[in-house]
Amino acid sequence: CTPAHGLIDATFAARRQPGFTLDSIESVEADLHTFSLLRSDPQDEDAAGFSGAFLVATALIHGEFGLEQVSEEAVHDPEIRALMARVVPAKSVIDGIDTVTIRYRGGKYVTGKNTARPTYIYSDAETAAKFRLSAKGVILASDIEGLIEVICTLETQPNLRRLTSLAAGRI
Repeated sequence: CTPAHGLIDATFAARRQPGFTLDSIESVEADLHTFSLLRSDPQDEDAAGFSGAFLVATALIHGEFGLEQVSEEAVHDPEIRALMARVVPAKSVIDGIDTVTIRYRGGKYVTGKNTARPTYIYSDAETAAKFRLSAKGVILASDIEGLIEVICTLETQPNLRRLTSLAAGRI
């Protein structure tokens, strides 16, 4: 779900703000993208990808978002569920800019905005970091960097043997 990426990035931006803490969150305001991220009670991994509340709560708790964060176990994690209940639709939404505001007990708050380009195209470093996170646990750790190198220089590779060999080195 494309809007999920901007929402997760805005959540990470809020998490990086000085004063961020999970302990005293009263509510989290986020654009839950009408018709795409409104599933409030996902019961499996497929539904979780369409739940803005799940995406925000998971990103806040784990500080990263990859395949491990969208598992059956994660969908039913009590800590994630408790924080999901405090994620509410933002009162006003600036079209095209995902914003997440974390409100704390006592009135303090932090805000994060999605800084990615509107098409959600990431830098090479961001793409490599996402690949590392997604490949972890599926591909041998020793092969992940080699795969990144081959993929980034694919046009200069004489054939696909090294790519397929590294990708097949599963755990």
